[in-house]
Amino acid sequence: MNLRQFVKRFLRSPKVVVLMYHRVANVEADPWQLAVSPENFEAQLKLLRKKYKVITPQQLLKQNPRWRLGKNRVCITFDDGYLDNFTTAKPLLEKYRCPATFFITTHSLQTAKPYWWDELQEIIFSAPKLPSPFLLEIAGTKIVCELENGGTLTSGQEAKQKEWIWSDEPPTQRCRLYFSLWEKMRSLPQSEIEASLVQLKEMIGGMKMTLHDSMPMTIINLKDMSRQTLFQIGLHTHTHPVLSDHSFAFQQKELEENKKILEQVCGYPITILSYPHGRFNDDTLALAKDLKLTAAFTTMPEPAMSYSPPHKLGRYQVLNWNEEAFDSFLKKTFAS
Repeated sequence: MNLRQFVKRFLRSPKVVVLMYHRVANVEADPWQLAVSPENFEAQLKLLRKKYKVITPQQLLKQNPRWRLGKNRVCITFDDGYLDNFTTAKPLLEKYRCPATFFITTHSLQTAKPYWWDELQEIIFSAPKLPSPFLLEIAGTKIVCELENGGTLTSGQEAKQKEWIWSDEPPTQRCRLYFSLWEKMRSLPQSEIEASLVQLKEMIGGMKMTLHDSMPMTIINLKDMSRQTLFQIGLHTHTHPVLSDHSFAFQQKELEENKKILEQVCGYPITILSYPHGRFNDDTLALAKDLKLTAAFTTMPEPAMSYSPPHKLGRYQVLNWNEEAFDSFLKKTFAS
């Protein structure tokens, strides 16, 4: 085979587009673009049933030498384990008979507490008054921010925060502060994250938290979901750290604890993983092999192909697209 023939075969290699969801809900502020509305999610599933073949990770991995999966294959995955995955996404997936994999973080599952990033957002975006200048020391780093209006929240700020996406320039100092705190906290152990949240709550006094719509699913929910053949459960670490920022021993504890809890709840071996934040290193890959995981998914926007390393499989984040926008995204992705 000459180079030209090799390149031609390479480009024509069948591809599977792995879709990454987090939430199916209507939310007011969504800086990370994690939520798809129930209406748009249903429209997306209708389109997938009409034009594509939704397969499982096992089907993706069962590659014969020619990888004869056929055209227009997609996988559906969810990260974290939000309650709306069970209450809203699950019934729609069942309605359209679309298999899906749910990668679950077990600390929030066990504690029945909100995810820390949602608590942080609620405090910074919704507290009527924050101290200004704002000063908080996290893991030896001082986070300082001079807030508008002496730290008092205005309706104009609230409106801007609802429209803000993390990749854009922060429209308010509160948005800037939120991103600075999130960036520092995401690499910390859970105990230090919780300590930082306690400090923040002490700063603002008795603010009533309204996170009932952002809760994780319960153990009972997960057990119910795991019994259904349409769904598969996967690892997503115990506390959702950036694995590549930590030692081998820390990563090992995170993955082993996650695996142990999920297998106790589900009653069967858990053999696939998605990396929190999409981040991993050589230690992570070694642990994936040690734990005999068959596949691990990143957040790199690239298709799974016959030559894709099984522990570095890419995924595409699905945004809150209507049917037309979702159709356009899939056409471009498969054509590229």
